[in-house]
Amino acid sequence: MRIHQFIAIAFVLTLSPTTSAHFFPNISSIPSSLLKPNATAWTSFQKLLGCQPGQKVDGIAKIKKYFQHFGYINTFTTSNFTDEFDDTLESALKTYQRNFNLNATGVLDTPTIQHLIKPRCGNADVVNGTSTMNAGKPHSVAHYSFFPGRPKWPESKTDLTYAFLPANNLTVDIKSVFSRAFDRWSEVTPLSFTEIASFQSADIKIGFFTGDHNDGEPFDGPMGTLAHAFSPPAGHFHLDGEENWVVDGVPVNDGNFFSILSAVDLESVAVHEIGHLLGLGHSSVEDSIMYPSLEAGIRRVELVDDDVKGVQELYGSNPNYTGTNTTLTPSGQDNDTNGAPIRSSLCGVPFPSSAHFFPNISSIPPNLLKPNATAWDAFNKLLGCHSGQTVDGLAKIKKYFHYFGYINNSSSNFTDDFDDTLESALKTYQLNFNLNTTGVLDAPTIQHLIKPRCGNADVVNGTSTMNSGKPPAGSPTMHTVAHYSFFPGRPRWPANKRDLTYAFVPQNGLTDDIKIVFTRAFDRWSEVTPLTFTEIASYQSADIKIGFFSGDHNDGEPFDGPMGTLAHAFSPPAGHFHLDSEENWVIDGAPIVDGNFFSILSAVDLESVAVHEIGHLLGLGHSSVEDAIMYPTLGAGTRRVELRNDDILGVQELYGSNPNYTGPNPNLTPSQESDTNGAPKFGLSWVHGFLLVVGLFFALFIEI
Repeated sequence: MRIHQFIAIAFVLTLSPTTSAHFFPNISSIPSSLLKPNATAWTSFQKLLGCQPGQKVDGIAKIKKYFQHFGYINTFTTSNFTDEFDDTLESALKTYQRNFNLNATGVLDTPTIQHLIKPRCGNADVVNGTSTMNAGKPHSVAHYSFFPGRPKWPESKTDLTYAFLPANNLTVDIKSVFSRAFDRWSEVTPLSFTEIASFQSADIKIGFFTGDHNDGEPFDGPMGTLAHAFSPPAGHFHLDGEENWVVDGVPVNDGNFFSILSAVDLESVAVHEIGHLLGLGHSSVEDSIMYPSLEAGIRRVELVDDDVKGVQELYGSNPNYTGTNTTLTPSGQDNDTNGAPIRSSLCGVPFPSSAHFFPNISSIPPNLLKPNATAWDAFNKLLGCHSGQTVDGLAKIKKYFHYFGYINNSSSNFTDDFDDTLESALKTYQLNFNLNTTGVLDAPTIQHLIKPRCGNADVVNGTSTMNSGKPPAGSPTMHTVAHYSFFPGRPRWPANKRDLTYAFVPQNGLTDDIKIVFTRAFDRWSEVTPLTFTEIASYQSADIKIGFFSGDHNDGEPFDGPMGTLAHAFSPPAGHFHLDSEENWVIDGAPIVDGNFFSILSAVDLESVAVHEIGHLLGLGHSSVEDAIMYPTLGAGTRRVELRNDDILGVQELYGSNPNYTGPNPNLTPSQESDTNGAPKFGLSWVHGFLLVVGLFFALFIEI
């Protein structure tokens, strides 16, 4: 599964539901033909037992594709895998073994093979190089995790509705399984779940599909990927219609039907996927609901402490819940002293700081009119470096690519070797920024690398967020010039929420002339969409929370000082927007000629950054169009505030057009579900529908 940061063109394909999923009312009704050794979609991996680095064995390519699918191998490393047991596979294998509490031998040993062939959830374990199975630890014993950007249902929406795809024609006894599964989560949270008849109107849409069902994530037949689901607020939940589903698994003894039974407990899968629908990622706790794999015949429906703590960190506890009570503050409750959601890796809160503002260009002091020093100037000494060399400083550039998604998180100790990993990352970066893909740190590449930029990643789970919007070549129904992208899972503000509010962190003490810059930035997006933006006084109540912070401000993504990472923002509906207070911010850049203050000015145009980050707040990823607002970098002294056609096409695909907008019309259908399928029109070129699972999804907001 591929997902972060998500990641647009409307498409006309629809999901193809199956009307003939296999259901058995109870264990005794399962035909004897299914009482056979447990063949799974990945049984062929057994022939790779004992394979190790340096070998070349037929079938290795297939296991690489498996790891790519679940996020362990970067998509851009290659699309044509070989049968060589290379460094890429060894790294992926060790990460997998650590995630599933196996010995990290880097060898396809018996315990690893036995685990690999188990049926499992289709959501990824690793997103943007970061494991979703351990990232949630706010204390030493928790293993729960969240989707990137920590999406969740809005605080105002605690009564969620769900509906089933009409074409599936599910019976009452099957629907009751899902009702029980929802009840397990409502018992420990303030959320309630109610079935309704209208598939189109439901918050959560459930359906059974088979094979390639036009969402970019085909099912693989019995005993492989069992199901997949979107993070909130998308609310889509697909199950594989080719599995043999057991409806009533209650009489199961010791958690097993039979060790060789080729059947899957429906409620076990439903409870797990609902966890994803609520915003949980995978857990490495083997008896937890959010553990990724489920063997045939296994029933696992009881929430354990790890599941409860994870979901209660997002939503708080049910007032009537008498079990374990997590002491963590729910991320939905922001304090007026900060406003950053509790990140999955720590308990701290961001501490706001004062920022440097200049009312206009003429007020900038002479000492700032100096050659443009950036946080990455050290990269200049790497000019000309190429594959095979060992040069002091290459480890730092690897960390840069790691933070922006180009290198998988399988290693935290980078070396100064110019290896295949760095060359692959460099070529992807060059492709994204329309540079010659030399794989060498040439002058144009170095000049681009040292530019100040947005803190959001360009590559998420191996998928570029900058070119993924381009449609397939030759498609007559899609634009061939779009480069905009979305966050994974295509998060956006709900259709019934078009009047958004915003507020500033009180401790910043921003003056009206600074606040009006943000007003202008919001206006640029409201001019082309049906959205409105209104400033309110209450920081806690606002949909969008804006603040200036410096250095490590306890959100897991520290700022790096002047002229590095300028800002970062969360995808909807989180609504958090952080700016680096150590930058020299210019408030009124209007008198700028030809888009520049001065080529050597160490100052940043506030409105340019605000317009860009608001695009992220609305659900847009990065674009590879250099003059687009959503292009990731912004040179010092540069002013870029006018939405380009690429920006407009992207945001209008999410929300539609402002009725009064008279500019270019994208002729794209906004993401709207249909009672016949339920797939939103999706933006990723490889996602033909609404589903971008993975688990994980998100928005990541990454910076050095």
